[in-house]
Amino acid sequence: MLEILITINNFAHDLVSALFIAGIILLIILAREVEKHKTAETIYLYRSVSRKFSPLILISLVLIFVLGFFRYLTYDYTFPESFARTRVNILIIKHLILLGIVGYGVHLHFKLVKKFDGPN
Repeated sequence: MLEILITINNFAHDLVSALFIAGIILLIILAREVEKHKTAETIYLYRSVSRKFSPLILISLVLIFVLGFFRYLTYDYTFPESFARTRVNILIIKHLILLGIVGYGVHLHFKLVKKFDGPN
C-alpha cells in the first residue's frame, strides 16, 4: 500500500510541475501576443485567461513543494554506489534548473499582473 501512495505522490508531483511550467508558458505566449496587438479585446482576453490560470499556477507551485517534500522523505537511496553519486548530482542540477524556472515564473507573473491586470 505504501508503494502505491509513493507512486501516486511522485506522479502528482510531476503533474503539478508540468502544470506550473505550462501555465507560465501559456501566459508568456499570450502576453507577447497582447503586446503585438494591443487592443481592448486582447487585453480583456489576457485578463480573463490570467484570472483563471493564476490560481492554478499558484496552487501548482504550492503542491510542487508539498509533494516534493514527501517525495524527498520517501526517496529510495538504495542504488549501486557507482550510480548513487551521479544520480544525486543529476537531481541537484535538475532542481536548480527548476528553481530557476519557478523564480522566473513568479517574477514574470507579478510583472504581467502589474502590466495587464491593473485598473481597467
